[in-house]
Amino acid sequence: MEPLQAEANALLLGAKLARALNLQRANLITDNEVLAKTARTASLRHSPGHWSLRPVLAEFADVTQGINCSILKISRQNNKVADKLAKMARQASIPISCLFSCNALSHNLHCPVRDALANLQWGNFALISVTCL
Repeated sequence: MEPLQAEANALLLGAKLARALNLQRANLITDNEVLAKTARTASLRHSPGHWSLRPVLAEFADVTQGINCSILKISRQNNKVADKLAKMARQASIPISCLFSCNALSHNLHCPVRDALANLQWGNFALISVTCL
């Protein structure tokens, strides 16, 4: 998978997670200007962006219907930690199960984030570690 496609799929995955969690508002972050600009556009017909992104962004538009979704573009300089983690994840062996911890006091014995993550289709992605706050 090319980096641009991987970034688009990660954005789609964030949207699917927002949908699974029944969020009314979601802030999704990318360091790719082309992706951020195209994903913000309501119509892929008028501003399709890169051709390889069209199927992913069409699904993104469907998934985010009814969610107040902001796509924020940050500089690569501000995204160094995420970039480093992504590179480490590509080189690491994938664990059999995700390390999950829930620190949200309001979740008591039942964590809706864990349920949403368990029922989400991850495609080419694998979760390594999640902390619910």
